[in-house]
Amino acid sequence: MSGLRNSPALLQYVDDELLRAPLLFDQIVEGATEHARHALPTMSMFERNVAGETIEALQAKRARLAERYVESLRVQVETELAKPDALAAAPSRAAMPVVLALVEEDAVALEVEQSHIVQLVRSTAEQEMRELATFLAALVGDMDVAQDHNPFPPDVHVRALWTAAQALPLTRGHQMQFMRWAG
Repeated sequence: MSGLRNSPALLQYVDDELLRAPLLFDQIVEGATEHARHALPTMSMFERNVAGETIEALQAKRARLAERYVESLRVQVETELAKPDALAAAPSRAAMPVVLALVEEDAVALEVEQSHIVQLVRSTAEQEMRELATFLAALVGDMDVAQDHNPFPPDVHVRALWTAAQALPLTRGHQMQFMRWAG
């Protein structure tokens, strides 16, 4: 897949998508703030205050958030495209050592929240994802659509959104609220 992965057509697609990423981020922020504004009447006073602070910070730091979003997308995609063929380079399961580690509760909660948002995006955009898979397979010459060639799957966008949300000068709760709205 390495040859397919780095086809000129796919690389051009990646460049085009990265150029469009700031516009996509603007749409995400608009959708998130619109969602929050519609939900305001059903919120408690505390939730309205949190929503107001989050919306205000989103508007004030929008350019910085967009930069972080785009940079995270770029790094993730470049890292993925630089990897060798996943099937050829994957070690056998028997050769992989088992590693156990302690994990902070906050990290687990963040991971769970992000996976919920990824699932929400996947279920919402299922049809578009199928069409995109077909388009990208054609770009790289995979006429059987045997693999997913999408360098921008939902989890990449969610991680980029989280990177951007961390630039909000607010608490983690505010940042997670933005993530939920964006989802």
